[in-house]
Amino acid sequence: MRVGAVLVVVLGLAMFSQGGSLSGLLPPDLLLPVIVGLCAIGIVFSIPFPKSSHRAISTMATAALAVAAIGIWSVSAADSSSATDSSAQIVDGKQVITSTLSSSSYPDITVQAGTPVKWVINAPQGSINGCNYKVNIQEYGITNYAFQPGENTIEFTPSKTGKFQYNCWMGMIHGTITVTDGDAVSPGESSDGASTGGGYGENADSSGPVPAGYQIPVDSVAVAKETTYEDYPVQKVTIELTDEGFRPAIVVIQSDLYVLWDIKNTASGAEKDTQLLVPSYAAQLPISSGDNPLSFEPADSFDFSTADNAFYGYVKVVDNLKTADIAAIKAEVSKLQTMIWPAETFQADSTDDGTSAEDAAVATVKDGVQYVTSTMSTGEYQPISVQQGIPVKWTLNAPDGSLTGCNNSIVVPEYNLQVDLKTGENMIEFTPDKSGTFAFSCWMGMVRSNITVVGGDGTVAATQDDGSDQLPSCCGG
Repeated sequence: MRVGAVLVVVLGLAMFSQGGSLSGLLPPDLLLPVIVGLCAIGIVFSIPFPKSSHRAISTMATAALAVAAIGIWSVSAADSSSATDSSAQIVDGKQVITSTLSSSSYPDITVQAGTPVKWVINAPQGSINGCNYKVNIQEYGITNYAFQPGENTIEFTPSKTGKFQYNCWMGMIHGTITVTDGDAVSPGESSDGASTGGGYGENADSSGPVPAGYQIPVDSVAVAKETTYEDYPVQKVTIELTDEGFRPAIVVIQSDLYVLWDIKNTASGAEKDTQLLVPSYAAQLPISSGDNPLSFEPADSFDFSTADNAFYGYVKVVDNLKTADIAAIKAEVSKLQTMIWPAETFQADSTDDGTSAEDAAVATVKDGVQYVTSTMSTGEYQPISVQQGIPVKWTLNAPDGSLTGCNNSIVVPEYNLQVDLKTGENMIEFTPDKSGTFAFSCWMGMVRSNITVVGGDGTVAATQDDGSDQLPSCCGG
């Protein structure tokens, strides 16, 4: 009888752990040690100790040993996995490199220029989710490659050296492909063997920034001009993003005037559709071909870069545009050390009140209607998340002092809405008929946000037209 009881306990624990693995709660590589550990606990618990306290102490001790053993196994497995990702091997004239997909990150790899690459990405059970299941590698023309459980093969030929970012279809999960012109360097190591870890764009360490080695050009400066827009005092400045970088790369603005900053993207290569990184504001902003109007209230000076860290620029905030010392500003920028920041720097765009711009207000459904309440500040609208096919009653709260001549009216192209806002609660109604992420902005097109519509299957469709090109533009020239 006692042997039968022990078998029942052991089999029950084993089935429990296997269920955890199949549900995605337990990584597959930990299945065996967890089963062994649970079986050991079950066996010890079933031993007929003379006192119940002896059984409790022995069971707890066995559990502690099992946890420690599982931890050691996990570290060992991670090291082993890292080793399989470390370098490419030449097979039949191709660089073959193997990586492992995780649910929250993409692997960084290092390959050599001029040799075709066969990249095998293993997707274990539970590693694929609604965010990471499609990947875009812009540098090599790979769009919406869909991962499947098991082995996935991506092939391309790198023609030039550098650091090239790739990301999931939502732009939230990033990885880096490093292309060298000599012997490949293992991911997570610099050429001298020092650990750098994976990061955003270049080889930024997850614990902090690393030098980019880029010198911001100081040959020209864009100085903002004071003007008015609909009787509202502002300053305007325009720069250009070309195949050679930002021109001019230095922007001078005044501290007490709202800024209308237009980045004209005329690049024909990898920078044609990129993102602007602003570490000081923990912000990443989409930069598409053509005009890209941005707006903000200036506080401190800051640097900015493209998403792949290929080009940098600098915004200098001065007290008075008329008395700005351009020579001194150029000297300051010439000494500036550009940095590559880790991905987590840009994963939550902070607002003035300390909340996260990624924290969308989520709707709740009652009596066939979904209700959602969001807030706004002088320079930001909180994004919202609603469900497809259910009428929406959206309460947009405008606190005292939050409305300006710029943000006092919003435009939502997807739902043909233009709503004038007043201080307090503003009711906006619409019915989302398709899943996706859709843009809205102030009537000037400067303050922007989005509405996420979740489909009936719980996923968000990859939106081809989010309405951004229909938003107003005050900087279009």
